[in-house]
Amino acid sequence: MAEDFDDIERQSLTPIHREMTDGSVPTAGADPWVIKPLEEFITRLNFALSSTLLYPTGHPVVNETAEKMHQILESLLEHCPSIAIQFREEEVIYQGELLLESSFLARQLSASFQQREIGKITFLRGIKPEEIRSLVYSFHSLGSDKNLTLEIFSRILDEKNVIHIRFDRLTEEKDKIPGSRFDIAKKIYTSGTELIESVALQAVSQKIVNIGQVRPLVQDLIDNLSKDRSALLSVSALKSFDNYLFTHSMNVCILSLSLSIYLNIDPIRLIEIGTGAILHDIGKVFIPPEIIHKPGKLSAEEWQVMKQHPGEGAKMILRSRYATELPVLIIYAHHWKYALEDGYPQTRRKFKQNPFVFLVSICDCYDAMTTNRPYNRIHLPADALSIIHQMAGTALDPTLVYFFQKMIGPYPIGTLVKLESGEVGIVLQLNPDDIDRPQIKIILDSHGSKVDDILLIDLSEKDEAFNRYPYSIAQVVDPTTVSFNIWEYL
Repeated sequence: MAEDFDDIERQSLTPIHREMTDGSVPTAGADPWVIKPLEEFITRLNFALSSTLLYPTGHPVVNETAEKMHQILESLLEHCPSIAIQFREEEVIYQGELLLESSFLARQLSASFQQREIGKITFLRGIKPEEIRSLVYSFHSLGSDKNLTLEIFSRILDEKNVIHIRFDRLTEEKDKIPGSRFDIAKKIYTSGTELIESVALQAVSQKIVNIGQVRPLVQDLIDNLSKDRSALLSVSALKSFDNYLFTHSMNVCILSLSLSIYLNIDPIRLIEIGTGAILHDIGKVFIPPEIIHKPGKLSAEEWQVMKQHPGEGAKMILRSRYATELPVLIIYAHHWKYALEDGYPQTRRKFKQNPFVFLVSICDCYDAMTTNRPYNRIHLPADALSIIHQMAGTALDPTLVYFFQKMIGPYPIGTLVKLESGEVGIVLQLNPDDIDRPQIKIILDSHGSKVDDILLIDLSEKDEAFNRYPYSIAQVVDPTTVSFNIWEYL
């Protein structure tokens, strides 16, 4: 399945640009004077490093590239004493500005330097052309040996009299959030919801979305979900009508990233999928609140207004300097049907089906159905999964529906369940080998009284003496029927 996703060609947005704009796409802000030449420098550096694997030392192709790199640096260093470039995760950064954002080139270069434990490279005024050549030719001096650490690499360059290039070790810049895994998840979720609200308010006033603010949040979600998917899924399962647009955006992003990680989708795509998912409904900020929150059925005129939100959201994203193809497509097309019929916005052209769009669509449907709103009766997770299963092949991608159901399980994380013995608990984690028997925390005893002591039960554990399960789920409990705050139990 992962290979299928990796080989899928992304759609061209050129026709979508034409349909949604008048032919011109506004751009926010202007690049600082140093960014453009630095991006050219990085492009040439990557090319030079790759070329040394193909050509012998002293080859004209490498030497000419190194000479042009030196010219760029020399020009920049006339205005400042040093130029420092940082490598963090999959990004190349200069003074907080992303260089060649979301490009394969940036990711490749960043990974190469981090493999050598290099978190920052600084070029000093006075650098010589031969120092650039030494850097390039020495980079792969140990061949494919992954043990070319910063210490060894620095020693090699010192022996070549490279004094105008300095390296700093790769360090973990993010502060660890104290607390349990659920505390961490709740803090990420709460701060993320607040950030999305702030971005939305800015979008209303400026008619543009600051993707640069959103990306770090998406990366935090990816990092957390990669280590512990259950905690964030638990938090996202605690539905709230308050700030629905923003909590829904977070939930859809968490579900979309969880499914992507479950499918082993290329990590390079995760940031784009997450960005599109978390902003998929951003166009609703321009829909009148009386339509968004109308308790009854929308009129034909109101429905036409509502259907404008994907196009409005995509327009705003296209105005961002950090806009990339896949997030715009997700925002624009998340209400298209798998059969490409009856969805919206209507288009004049035929498009190839894109699995990443349909992946987000499934997560959008599931969260919308399991959240109580004035115009929508809440569905229990099992009911929502059943409806989604019925939609497979027409509205939703059947293959993705299958894997979504496998990931969620019959008792999704955060589900309240009543045991045959009478206790009520909340599902904290699934057992991959037996999804019908998750791990739960008991909240109410068999008499309906709150349980003060923490009692964790793994429903997959058997009583060996009798060769039977001591605990089994009798039914799912509607969370709207309980009178306590489930947050307290996570």
